[in-house]
Amino acid sequence: MASCNEDLFTEEFDSQSKLNLLEKSDPFLNGKTVTKTLKIHSSVGTMVINPDNGQVVVDGAGNATFLGNFNVHYEFIYGYPQTMSGYMMAANGDQINIIYDYAHYMPPFIQNGDQITAYYLITSGTGRFAGTTGTIEMNGYSVMTSMTTGVFDLQGEGEMTY
Repeated sequence: MASCNEDLFTEEFDSQSKLNLLEKSDPFLNGKTVTKTLKIHSSVGTMVINPDNGQVVVDGAGNATFLGNFNVHYEFIYGYPQTMSGYMMAANGDQINIIYDYAHYMPPFIQNGDQITAYYLITSGTGRFAGTTGTIEMNGYSVMTSMTTGVFDLQGEGEMTY
């Protein structure tokens, strides 16, 4: 019998065996991935543009299936054809990592009150979203309230595989 200080996972019970046991703990998935529809019911927040370097910082909050209430954060350089990166974080800290897909849409901060459509790629995640991939299409409005600040109100839908 093992003492309280001994590791119950001996060499006989290697890492692969541990992984197999964890996969078998969900009798419905058994280590398989699933694709689910992700609905973002609301996502509202602010954006701030640094006029010196064009950096845009976006922060907000919302509610979505599989995430529940979440915070969103991402950053990019306004007007540059580079990738934006950020995350949507659930209340428990699990997150979905996203990038903005410039191939489909230019930055949304063009004019006050413009309706926007933005496409995001889900590239990874943490916690229960580890290894997640997918896409999200967001629609709504972005309004510049000054030359360097604005607000957004978006809803969206996509698919995530994890």
